[in-house]
Amino acid sequence: MRKLLTKFWRDESAVASPEWAFIVTILVLGAVTGLIASRQPHVESYDEPAIVQSK
Repeated sequence: MRKLLTKFWRDESAVASPEWAFIVTILVLGAVTGLIASRQPHVESYDEPAIVQSK
């Protein structure tokens, strides 16, 4: 795995590999943020019945 990553990092054909790593990092951070944002309303909707029943 380490050899593959080193080869990928040193590859200078087409778009530079560090640029690809940067693009992938931005995409992953965006995806994680989007998933967290879309999950929050669902978590809150499950929490409301528990609050109503505990009163």
